[in-house]
Amino acid sequence: MKTVGIRLMVGLAAACLCGWGLAGVYGLHAARAQGKEPLEAKEAAPAGGKAVGGLQMSIQPEKTSYAVGEKMKFRIEMRNVAGQDLILNLGIMLGNGRKQYANAVCLILTDASGKKTKLRLMGPAAVAGRVDDFLVPLPAGAAYVLETALGDYCCLDTKEFRIEPAPGQYPIAAAYEGTAPHYINSDTEGLRLLPVLTGEIASETSSFTVVAK
Repeated sequence: MKTVGIRLMVGLAAACLCGWGLAGVYGLHAARAQGKEPLEAKEAAPAGGKAVGGLQMSIQPEKTSYAVGEKMKFRIEMRNVAGQDLILNLGIMLGNGRKQYANAVCLILTDASGKKTKLRLMGPAAVAGRVDDFLVPLPAGAAYVLETALGDYCCLDTKEFRIEPAPGQYPIAAAYEGTAPHYINSDTEGLRLLPVLTGEIASETSSFTVVAK
């Protein structure tokens, strides 16, 4: 099977929920993993972290250097390197799937002192109505790509809702925190039987530099 990448564009959301990091509005389109446009720095994407349960992750900044206050974009890839198909639980869906929030994928940012900070996606301040698990089938040899920006994230531990790194170099990693389906509705009882990949799986560390304007 040829590797397929699914590119997912993340928009800035409004607020951050304690215990959840929710993304903004998504636009979804398919793209072949081979023949993608090179990153600005024309560097190869990282090979990825250690594969766990057949899933391997990587993260790559759109650029190697950003000015203070500039939108800092990243490309996160989740690749199935196993010999069997996988199912990921990326977060939640609202409005019968009309809104999809990949809050099971977080960023781990390291500052100049070596302190690691876990960042969660931001989302709506309140959720009303139906909620479904954001389940994604990932066939053997396929990849799922999430394009996001640092400004979409917050730190729940420090209650920082605006992440603005000062000048310096910053290692960054991404992690998938998979859970079994738990938003079970009356018409989705069968989801309990799906072999969803659970546990935390991290990428290798990439890095970017922030420079003064």
